[in-house]
This record gives sequence, C-alpha cells and structure tokens, in this order.
Amino acid sequence: AKHAVVGLTRALAVEFTRERLRVNVVCPGGMLTPQVTDFTAPQDPDYKLIMRIAAPRGLMEPRDVAAVIAFLSTPGNQLVA
Repeated sequence: AKHAVVGLTRALAVEFTRERLRVNVVCPGGMLTPQVTDFTAPQDPDYKLIMRIAAPRGLMEPRDVAAVIAFLSTPGNQLVA
C-alpha cells in the first residue's frame, strides 16, 4: 500500500509541476503505539519470524511523525534531500 501511495504522490507531483504545487508523502515505519507497547508474545513464539518483520531501525514516536507533517504543510518550508 505504501508503494502505491508513493507512486500516486510522484504522479501528482509531475501533474502539478507547472502550478508549482508541492506534493509530499510521509510513510512512517514502526511507531510506538499502544498496539506495539502493550503487545505480549504468545507462548513459545518464533522469535526469528518476529525479528524478520520487526522495525529494523527502531520505533518512532507518533509526535515526531506529526512534526514532519506539520513542517511539510507550512508554506515556505523546504526539505533538501
């Protein structure tokens, strides 16, 4: 689903180039939400499987993702990659 959102974002960015409209997408990875922090593993879990799908770069705070979205939605702000 995230790949589809990125593709749609790129298409919109190209479509609105002449209007100088900035189009961004934010695709956060693992986040520290109650779903994650309140998780308890079942008896005898397959930790190899769990670690394959776990967030390899750690987990983010929801407020950090919100800060990025607020920054991108403020007129005049630019991120240089």
